[in-house]
Amino acid sequence: MQWLSAISGTVIRTSIVLFVVVNAVALAVFAVKRDRGLVQRWTSPWLATNVVLIGAGVGTPLLIGITKLAISALAGAGQMAVSFVK
Repeated sequence: MQWLSAISGTVIRTSIVLFVVVNAVALAVFAVKRDRGLVQRWTSPWLATNVVLIGAGVGTPLLIGITKLAISALAGAGQMAVSFVK
């Protein structure tokens, strides 16, 4: 289960870094260009990217936590079944 924790940490870090980079670049481009058409064209892809990054950053650790809980519960249930047989 240790590798699940490693994956969770990697996904969170990657999502946070990409979130900051995407938003910093968008802010810089919009501030320099000051073009309303640019804002209209790129708002939907920018928003979709942010939703995906937030979803991955929150959803993956949540899913991994649930998976670890299920593995622990199944392992405990297996040990109980073995003790009842003896």
